[in-house]
Amino acid sequence: STRLMAAINAAECLQPYAGSPYVEQIEVAVRAAQAAGKLISDGFNRPKNIDEKKNNADLVTETDKASESVIFGIIRHAYPS
Repeated sequence: STRLMAAINAAECLQPYAGSPYVEQIEVAVRAAQAAGKLISDGFNRPKNIDEKKNNADLVTETDKASESVIFGIIRHAYPS
């Protein structure tokens, strides 16, 4: 299954960091990146609504905003203030 593969890939990503004092933070970062990556890949072939961020050369899509929201959500959940 896709979840099993994600778990295996996450474990492989974390293997070089075993014993690191930052392994928990790295795990959170990997989870956030995987969740955002799935959201981005799921939205890849969908029609895009594009907004300008600061100027007409700095564009942002709904998928960009959603993936950023997912990343921040996972980090906030792991480390509430």
